[in-house]
Amino acid sequence: MAATALAEDLYSDDATHPIPSVTTLDMHELFDNGSSELSIIINGPLAADNRSQRRLIQKIDNYLALIECADFQEQCGPPSPERTRILVNIPYNSDPVIFILLERCQDWVLSAGASMVVERIMWRG
Repeated sequence: MAATALAEDLYSDDATHPIPSVTTLDMHELFDNGSSELSIIINGPLAADNRSQRRLIQKIDNYLALIECADFQEQCGPPSPERTRILVNIPYNSDPVIFILLERCQDWVLSAGASMVVERIMWRG
């Protein structure tokens, strides 16, 4: 029971966190050439605390699960690193540990049939 409560705390919606929802698809764009871009939008500098790292990993995992769904593949075709991209929009002043974590996720994302691009953005919050 305690593990379930911990998971709910880690992954429940939290409007005060830079990743307010791990279950929401922030943005999806389907291009004329059949490629697809799913964006993760980080709403403020992300700290290196355990909760933030786990929320980020869960968000990526949920996006990877989405591209495996029949509905997604019916609309976008089978995922491939050339056609399916996850774009992470993250404030440049997030903790450096987060950028290392994202780099370590690259092979995982590729093996799931997508590519991942990390775009460091200015944040004025």
